[in-house]
Amino acid sequence: MLVQQYCHGTLRRDQEALKGDCEWSPRFTFVKAVLDDAGVRLNGMDFERRVLDHERPYPPERRTPDVTLGSREEWAEDMIEDVWRAGGRVIFTDGSKIPEKGVGAAYVAMGPGGEVEASGLFKLPDYCTVYQAEAVALRESQKRVESREERRLMASDSRAVLSSVSGQSRMTTLVAEIADGARVGDSFLYIPGHKGHAGNEKADELAKLAVEMGEEVQVPVPRAHTRRLARERTWRRWSEEWSALRALEEDGGQAQGGGKAYFKFAPGLGDLKANVWGNDKVDSSVLQLLSGHCNLGAYLHRFGRRDTPECTFCGKDEESVGHFLLECKRWDRERNEISDLIDKGNEEASLQALLQEVGRLARFVRLTGRLEIRRGER
Repeated sequence: MLVQQYCHGTLRRDQEALKGDCEWSPRFTFVKAVLDDAGVRLNGMDFERRVLDHERPYPPERRTPDVTLGSREEWAEDMIEDVWRAGGRVIFTDGSKIPEKGVGAAYVAMGPGGEVEASGLFKLPDYCTVYQAEAVALRESQKRVESREERRLMASDSRAVLSSVSGQSRMTTLVAEIADGARVGDSFLYIPGHKGHAGNEKADELAKLAVEMGEEVQVPVPRAHTRRLARERTWRRWSEEWSALRALEEDGGQAQGGGKAYFKFAPGLGDLKANVWGNDKVDSSVLQLLSGHCNLGAYLHRFGRRDTPECTFCGKDEESVGHFLLECKRWDRERNEISDLIDKGNEEASLQALLQEVGRLARFVRLTGRLEIRRGER
């Protein structure tokens, strides 16, 4: 959140201060350290942002772009034929991102006979998104291809970009350039991609070619890029903490913050990331269980919420996470949901198997209702 706000959001006004020596401010010093740690470089970079209303032309002078988002292919074909019959110009645009290679954008103006009248290829920085590539293709076609008979139709297979141009709300600077650059007689058309239309296929071919040999253009750093850098920083820092706790655990020390429970479920941080992060089957009760910070006797006793850590259902000395999931007789019927994952006599292997099937683990927790907070226990 901090990286996003200082690069793209309401706090971007502080970027100038962050570019210099900001040791006079503890807040700026901390923010700069976080940005540096995440790999965000402010000097010489322009960051994608929302355009403010006062930055655009005076409202009475704004032109509402003519955008058609029809979903049927024949609508697109009819509009293209109408422009050609009127002597106008039709321009097809496309963007492409090829992993490990780069990002490209292209436009091609074609006549009714399939002849290429004009074309342009553009190479974007590798951090750019396909959305940005599609927008660059539209913007550059506006700037570089003149209309004919005061008619110009720009056809794109990016419904997202065209919807932003049409709605004219929450626009990025790139999309605002397209909307405000529309001339009299200009129109925009959504054409479904990869449906065999010659113009769209040609634009797609050129966009892929532009990845390696296009004219270089500068584009604002997208939110997706800084978000990825921030996420990688988060995992890097968590990995360092995980390794430190793991070393403490192996040395026989006392891991703080419930680290021991996590270690039993996940041999490494990657296992936790692969099965838990972004999984909509994992709710708060499962996260509490994985951390060991949950409504079980051992945890409640540790923090003085119970006189003893014993299990009130079967009388075992300690109601731990392992006992709840694998042993307690009270939950034998509900445990049928996960019985094939349990290796009797090997608690750690059983818990690791449960993490691999976290959806079934979540169902077991819901069936028992054991982790729900009861009056008097908290």
